[in-house]
Amino acid sequence: MKFFAVLLLIQACNSSQPDTTGIDTIRIQTNDTFDIKLGAVLGTGFRWMLPDTAYQSMLRLDTSYIVQTKDIDGEPETQVFKFRGLKKGTVTLHFMYRRSWKKKDPPDKEKKIRIIIQ
Repeated sequence: MKFFAVLLLIQACNSSQPDTTGIDTIRIQTNDTFDIKLGAVLGTGFRWMLPDTAYQSMLRLDTSYIVQTKDIDGEPETQVFKFRGLKKGTVTLHFMYRRSWKKKDPPDKEKKIRIIIQ
């Protein structure tokens, strides 16, 4: 029983580390649209950003907006990015969760998503 408790504790500690081994993949057709939804707490000044514009040759960012489930300060929101595939190929979106005025600081979180346009 002690071994099981230690194993759960080790797993809990490991799960708090960011996943740097995998990149999510989305497959779409040319001219298809898709959404990427990322959790945020915008009242803290943090937001998801795409600092690299290399994706723009293959994808168009149609819109981005915020979905707030509760109208309470400090509650988590969802930041939604709506893209359209422009031409066949593969591109990786690199999102960074940071405060826009602190560009020299490392991002609090990062998320990479590979888009395959067929």
